Amino acid sequence: MFPPASAPVYAHPHPPQPVPPPVTAYRPLVPVAPPPAQYYLGRGLFGQPKLYVAEQPVRNFLRYLSF
Repeated sequence: MFPPASAPVYAHPHPPQPVPPPVTAYRPLVPVAPPPAQYYLGRGLFGQPKLYVAEQPVRNFLRYLSF
């Protein structure tokens, strides 16, 4: 049976949306420690991070060229 014509009918403005799953944060497996004092972080030839040693230009250049 249909409701009487005088009964107000309200439409929902938006259909219910599913709730997204919670975002899990990345946690490293090993503790992150800063490099020793004689090392510094730089970029290699293809943009990958590299650790360079102060006052060792030949070693640093070869490390820059390596993968």
